[in-house]
Amino acid sequence: MLKLSELSDGDVAALGDAIVAVTRELGHSMPAPKGAPYYGLDLCLTDPVVLDAFSQHGIFRKYERAVALGGGLGGVVRWWATRFGCTVLGVEERASISGVAAALSARAGLDAQTVFVCGSPSRLPLRSGRFTHAWAVDPLATAPDADAILREILRVLRPGGAVALYLASEREDGRRWTERTRAAGFVSLSLRALPPARQPQFVQLARRRLRARLEGVAPPLAQAIGELERSEPGGGALLFAQRPS
Repeated sequence: MLKLSELSDGDVAALGDAIVAVTRELGHSMPAPKGAPYYGLDLCLTDPVVLDAFSQHGIFRKYERAVALGGGLGGVVRWWATRFGCTVLGVEERASISGVAAALSARAGLDAQTVFVCGSPSRLPLRSGRFTHAWAVDPLATAPDADAILREILRVLRPGGAVALYLASEREDGRRWTERTRAAGFVSLSLRALPPARQPQFVQLARRRLRARLEGVAPPLAQAIGELERSEPGGGALLFAQRPS
């Protein structure tokens, strides 16, 4: 994953502009896939199988509301909103990241289904019991307050609400996080191992175009995109749980 937290606000804005420019170029020759209006350039996870696996627990209808922690530029938020018809709120700690995510959603015509706010995952700026689903893509990996994040997820879910946590294999111990999630108050826990990541060809093509564009305007960003292509995360697990009814 590209670590947006390590980029300056200017680099985040430059990345957003480059994504829009590459999307326009690609749009002349190939339609964007469903759920990926920016050809995956805005996705922090690119494997469609993994992205769809987050919805394994829960029935998705138009009126269902989800919250996503660690969604970056909003690609995963737009993916889930488009594929499952739910409304999704993305939470990021930096205003520059959530601002670019919101602008990308508006450009894609998805601002009615996707909302982005700035806030800490350990102190979510959200009312209690508001959401039917919660997805956490990466906020637990290095967070010093992971237990507080789990308690906050529990708080904002409705009774019976479902949560899916992505655990990267190289960093996470599934059994350890299962116990921590149970201690936070969740029930009906299950751990699902994921297959090696499969990066779609449209993502590979789009990333090459993005890297070429950035080489002239932001070489460090271009280098980061190149490293991302060589180190796509694979495997890992999804941890599912529910707030007690």
